[in-house]
Amino acid sequence: MKAYILYELNLFIKNPKNKLMFLMLSTFLLIIGFFIFFRDTGNIEHTQYRQMNLNRIAISTISENIGDNPEQSELYGKLYDQQQLVASQDVAIRFEEDSWFVDSGLDLAQLQIDMHNSNGLDNLDDELRVIVPSLHQAETNQAFLAYMDEESFPLLRNREHAAGFLITFFDSFGVSSFVFLLLFTCSILSTDRVHKSMVEGYPLSYEQKTASKVMIYTIACFVTMVLLTVSFTGIIGVISGAGPLDYPMVMYQTNQYRAVPLSSYTLRYGFYILVLAMHVSTLSALLNTLTKNMYATLFSGLILFVIPFLVQVENPLWRWIPLHYYQVSSVLSGESAYLTGQSQMAYGYGIVVLLLWSAVFAAIIYLYGQLVSIDNDNDSRNLARYSG
Repeated sequence: MKAYILYELNLFIKNPKNKLMFLMLSTFLLIIGFFIFFRDTGNIEHTQYRQMNLNRIAISTISENIGDNPEQSELYGKLYDQQQLVASQDVAIRFEEDSWFVDSGLDLAQLQIDMHNSNGLDNLDDELRVIVPSLHQAETNQAFLAYMDEESFPLLRNREHAAGFLITFFDSFGVSSFVFLLLFTCSILSTDRVHKSMVEGYPLSYEQKTASKVMIYTIACFVTMVLLTVSFTGIIGVISGAGPLDYPMVMYQTNQYRAVPLSSYTLRYGFYILVLAMHVSTLSALLNTLTKNMYATLFSGLILFVIPFLVQVENPLWRWIPLHYYQVSSVLSGESAYLTGQSQMAYGYGIVVLLLWSAVFAAIIYLYGQLVSIDNDNDSRNLARYSG
């Protein structure tokens, strides 16, 4: 077993596709750095300015509509209040009054939650509806600002440091992590045909070889991602400083949003990626077993990935299907739970579902191997009988 694992690990390292994936992930991290340092991603002043401008344009339409919708006057009043609170936050940023910004933000988040609970937003025109964030976003903001208020934490005005790079990476990579893992693992078994004579030389069953490759690909993919991310974060830390590594990040837990320090969020995020890497490796092994083709595996996996973007099903059974858990950022932020109406679709639930389906995929691969072994034995007996 040890010799086979070392052989497969050597093949993984030498595989040109995996080298290309290494370069692609490095390029992805470079692009994140570019947007932070040259496009001001995460700059709070620019973000607040855009929000102010959007609110100002939308609010200007109220005077035109209020005569036609007198029953909406109370809601329009709340929209004016929202505009005033956004303006208050803008002033607080300019005068570097962090506590003022947080207090206004908490009032703003509560106001937006109240507007959603009043059920009057559906009757608003598109120009006005767009300035009110979703209930999910309002509750996320409330949890974040409550933590800032309790800990008297200073605002993160830009992301030009290691902590800011990690925050942006988690937001960006959470959407594409499944695709990166699928590209890494889509040839997990199909390459055996190229090295058929060498692979068959090891006295292991099909199930043992598959389990070994799943383990190798899971660990190798995870370690590659961690090493590259740590390396880029370390380089930025040396150049621009570490930044606040205990800055709050909001995580969704069943029916509630809770802010945790960035360091704690990083560990939980990393563990989720490790579980997802094992799940995708097992999924790719199953698809390789059924299709015998790397490109068919890649195509099938991408179809599974895009289904949640195209179909939103509010059904209790949906939370037991792993598709929504492939979008790491959506699961950890609570967006998946919000869009599907399934409050259980949280971090811990996602890990359990991914592990359960990994076991199901492994069981199918095992049964397939047993059926192939029985067929081969029958063919051997028939050949021996005819030869005799």
